[in-house]
Amino acid sequence: MVKIRKIRKSDAGAIVKILRTFVRFAHTLGDVKINPLTEKSYLELAFGPKRAFDGLIVLDDKNKAIGYMLYSFGLECNLYRRYITLEDLFVVKSERGHGLGRRLMQKLSNIAHAEDCVQIRISVWDKNPEAMKFYKKLGFKNYSSIEEKYVVRELVG
Repeated sequence: MVKIRKIRKSDAGAIVKILRTFVRFAHTLGDVKINPLTEKSYLELAFGPKRAFDGLIVLDDKNKAIGYMLYSFGLECNLYRRYITLEDLFVVKSERGHGLGRRLMQKLSNIAHAEDCVQIRISVWDKNPEAMKFYKKLGFKNYSSIEEKYVVRELVG
């Protein structure tokens, strides 16, 4: 039986292993900017004093990691309420089509409601139409606004 639970420090190796699979997948789509997470950076970013994200892990009946989801919280300044951002969701190819992504998204929705968030935000790369189709099936809509443009200054090379 597949189970989904919160990530733990002891999941570092499993998360990093699946993330490397995701990075290889992203490279096939043309994304070469992804810097793979290491076990050390996973522990620092997920459990250190400057915690950047939380997450869920999917385990099969043998406790092998077959998927994960990472998320973080932000502030909607127009409403002064929190939102949740899906940072990353990946299910290994052999396990897709069994509702695991949908279950992860339902868990994310439950967390968002429990944390009194006003939105779930997802940034989907335009070269990943499979992901966009998945999120649209779950009721997500494209969002862009003339009033809002993102301005970014890269701090690392």
